[in-house]
Amino acid sequence: MGIKKETIDLITEGMKEACSPGGTAFPLFDFKPQVACKTGTAEFGDPKGRTHAWLTAFAPAENPEIVVTALVEAGGEGSSVAAPIVRKVLEEYFQSQ
Repeated sequence: MGIKKETIDLITEGMKEACSPGGTAFPLFDFKPQVACKTGTAEFGDPKGRTHAWLTAFAPAENPEIVVTALVEAGGEGSSVAAPIVRKVLEEYFQSQ
């Protein structure tokens, strides 16, 4: 795709930090193997002010085997709504190996 390795490394580091203490995806802070992720809360013009909740993650962060995205329409915040869903998928995946 023409993306420099340094750019990919920088993005991966930021995604690892999002899933680490001090980041936004608190349900994944203690997950083993380490997860890299991006949370999201997307406005969609709802008159009630609701937002879509999403989270995309891959694991293990250093040598990915699986990518998971959860989107919960009108669900709220990605960290509190979508991240627990992603965690359950990752638990199932890594327990089945």
